[in-house]
Amino acid sequence: MNTRIRLINAMQALLTKHTIKDVTVEMILKQSDISKATFYRYFADKYELATAYYTHTLYDVLLYTEPDYRSSMNKLLDFMKDNQEYFKQLMVLDAPDDLATLLFQSSMQTSQKVMEEYKQQPLSKHEVQGLAFFTAGTTHTILQWINSDTGLPVGEVSELIYQCIPSFLKSYIP
Repeated sequence: MNTRIRLINAMQALLTKHTIKDVTVEMILKQSDISKATFYRYFADKYELATAYYTHTLYDVLLYTEPDYRSSMNKLLDFMKDNQEYFKQLMVLDAPDDLATLLFQSSMQTSQKVMEEYKQQPLSKHEVQGLAFFTAGTTHTILQWINSDTGLPVGEVSELIYQCIPSFLKSYIP
């Protein structure tokens, strides 16, 4: 297993028992059995590693998308609900790649790619702007849902998000 993945796995294991504020680089080194010099070769600090962890996990979830939008959204929301405490911790980080930014960027890239493949041509500027507006609203909705202890069932949140897709984009979603 490569060093980066070992560090990411160590962070994941530690975050099941500790808050991100309580995790130290020394704890990460012990958990991963990696030297301090090697750690700093890959990451500037524990927050950069935490960012790498959630980037890795969210992209992993989004990479293996389901055949339709609702199923993909359900899969993402299930993952986030299962890891709610972790995502709540990431929401309060003061990092350049905070959860809102990552979620927006990964959702935007994945959605645009799927739509362009389905459409078999690039989206127009108008469509990209509409997608960005919709994705920003979706990101806000998901973050509020996580922060409110995921009170609404996954299927309801997914359906709410689906119903808000602009009609000119809906035709490009499988």
